Amino acid sequence: MFTKCIHWAQAHAVSVSLGSAAVALMANLAGCAPYPLSAGVDSYYSTAPNDDPSKPLVGLALSGGGNRSAVYASYVIELLGSLAVATVPDRASGKVEAQSFLDQVQYISSVSGGGFAAAYFGTHFEPDGYTPLVTSQQPPSIYAADFSDFHRTMRHNWERPLLFGWGELVPSSSNASRLVKAVDKSFLNKTTFGSLFELENRSSDPNNPYARKAAPRLIFNATNYNNGRRFVMTTIPQAAFCLNIHDLIESVLEAKGKDALNVVPSEQNESACQANEFTPDGFDNIQLPKGDITRVQSSNFELAQAVVTSGAFPVVVGPIAYKVEALKGGYLHLVDGGVTDNSGIESIAQLFLKKLKDPDNQTKSKNTMRQTGLILEINAGLPFDGDGGRIVKDSTPWGTMLHDPGRPTDIQESRVSYYRHVLWMMAKKKIKEAAGGENNPRVASPVSRLDIMILSHTEIFVGLSAQDTKMVQIHICSKLQSVVDVRSEVSKIPTRYKSNTEGCGDADLLRLAACWSIHRHAGDIRRFFSLNSPTPPNAVDIDSRVGELCPEIKDVLPLPLIPIEDDY
Repeated sequence: MFTKCIHWAQAHAVSVSLGSAAVALMANLAGCAPYPLSAGVDSYYSTAPNDDPSKPLVGLALSGGGNRSAVYASYVIELLGSLAVATVPDRASGKVEAQSFLDQVQYISSVSGGGFAAAYFGTHFEPDGYTPLVTSQQPPSIYAADFSDFHRTMRHNWERPLLFGWGELVPSSSNASRLVKAVDKSFLNKTTFGSLFELENRSSDPNNPYARKAAPRLIFNATNYNNGRRFVMTTIPQAAFCLNIHDLIESVLEAKGKDALNVVPSEQNESACQANEFTPDGFDNIQLPKGDITRVQSSNFELAQAVVTSGAFPVVVGPIAYKVEALKGGYLHLVDGGVTDNSGIESIAQLFLKKLKDPDNQTKSKNTMRQTGLILEINAGLPFDGDGGRIVKDSTPWGTMLHDPGRPTDIQESRVSYYRHVLWMMAKKKIKEAAGGENNPRVASPVSRLDIMILSHTEIFVGLSAQDTKMVQIHICSKLQSVVDVRSEVSKIPTRYKSNTEGCGDADLLRLAACWSIHRHAGDIRRFFSLNSPTPPNAVDIDSRVGELCPEIKDVLPLPLIPIEDDY
């Protein structure tokens, strides 16, 4: 996301007067007192979260992408609340019941714009759960009100406090601090990681088997600008992320035949974990020069600060300086998480793979079901301009760079994402072939037992046949009447901290994109929970909910879809 926001910042700077640019520069420099971090470590970092190994691990990864990502994620999350999945709450009876997918979500990893949606949902999580959305044709009105507020907040114009300093002629605070204040005032209300930990550990009501009063555990991803590592802002200890994914994938690819089924990550001691460049830094473990480690307290660190830090794109907001005693007069600089991973997938995949290899899963016999995991990557990152449309008419180096200044890093990011995808798919394919053609939850390898599905705003109407794509008419606004037009317009939604409300508004297009993503992926998500019962008993049809939220595409929903190939 950070490179896309540079595009916006630089384009904005070109369009304003020199005087306004000077004020903007002063706004970014004035009052930039480093944020102090106190030495020490909070008690919640002493143990990793204890998940029920009899239930699958379920998480969301929310990508960067400014308001585009936040709005798209908010609508996807609403519809996931109405997606019924087959669960067995009472293992003794073995009775299959329908529950909301949202009641299964235990972790949310986010980057930049996705962090706005993660923070809102995590702190406004319905304490009685979301299963009434799938068991009742007319669920309580509180759900509609809550989601409406969710969408409205994600559409908020964050650029006003960011750029104009709340109307100050000469702003007396930094862009980062003003944005923190705006986010906190809007929906976080001084929530800290200490209070978040309490939300994440609320005890369930023993009289209500559907209630999941504990909110999902949140992971806000930033980048340590000092050493180039990911920096996870979370209540989860850094040791829970200690797994060398590179070595794991390499071992699977090098294994011969059925040996691939038994490849598990090698154990790492504390020093090896800290030396591993794939291990992220965190409040409880910050890498210093010369290999030293320091720890800082996070219980009073506000979530609004974490949200803004995760989206602290260079020049406009970040890097944000933090005063750390162990640096002896130096500063820890944190910047947008998109510098290291704009999808949010790396942190949660690392966490899940480590959990899936724990002793409880490895000591079971070869005929015993082991724990599985599912990550939905909700990705609204700006698509790479692969046809060079922004620069195709430029003949000079200056013009080329001016119209697409972040293109070098965009190319790097797209290639890294491609190679990550290819390596993961090669490993999954090898294990699947060794297991006889199926993903087998009985094998030891955690790679086989982790599914990753990608939901993207740019997949709107993907899956329709070529004939239906040409024939279907969509009536959204006067200038968008065809599938091709809608798809093209969605892909052009810019990365900004505001939503366009003119003409065919961004929020409406992203609402339609979310509806299509759920319509397209609902079957595969259900099959993860129960291969033999893709439709849970007594559940509300998800397409009826999709049609209610997006009546513009109601007539398209019955059309057949081309099956989805493996996402990851």
